[in-house]
Amino acid sequence: MTPFCALLASLHCVGTGFFQHDSTAAQAAQVALLVLRTTVQGGARTRTYAIMPSPLTLSLGQGGLAIAAVKKPATCTGQMQRATLVVTCRPLSDPEALAHRKRVARHLDLLAWDVRKLCGEPIRQASLLLRGGGTSMTVPFYAVAVWLRDYDVDFTFGDDRTAQLPKGTCMVLDFGPPGTMKVEGKQGPAPS
Repeated sequence: MTPFCALLASLHCVGTGFFQHDSTAAQAAQVALLVLRTTVQGGARTRTYAIMPSPLTLSLGQGGLAIAAVKKPATCTGQMQRATLVVTCRPLSDPEALAHRKRVARHLDLLAWDVRKLCGEPIRQASLLLRGGGTSMTVPFYAVAVWLRDYDVDFTFGDDRTAQLPKGTCMVLDFGPPGTMKVEGKQGPAPS
């Protein structure tokens, strides 16, 4: 058994040594890895992925298949070890999953509206260019929707309407680390 098959078996997703996957789930998992690469300090230097609990180093495609096997919805975090993005995912608890579903519904409504406006109907297969962490990928809108539904990862994103669109794409999404806000006030007595 190859090390990759051993990893998949350890994640309880292989019975016969042959792994069948849904291509949309695999694309959504790769989007999750792109977003982690974007949000983790030093993630732009990622060359390989390790999906815990296995120490095996994997390609983007192999890493995507590995996290696609995790029970959803899941939260995933990452940290860099040299040029490897080490990813840990865990299923959300019931209360966490409920809160996640509510957040996702709002994000999806707004994103779907933008995709309809820029790409037209039907939006399911609208081709989106995702950028972040020194890399990019093109996926159908539905893969982004599945990623939002299945993965709880801290991030920010926005569309870039000034970008030159590659042929066949209708929208660019730029991902970044979660936003932070710093509020500074004047020192001295508080107004009454």
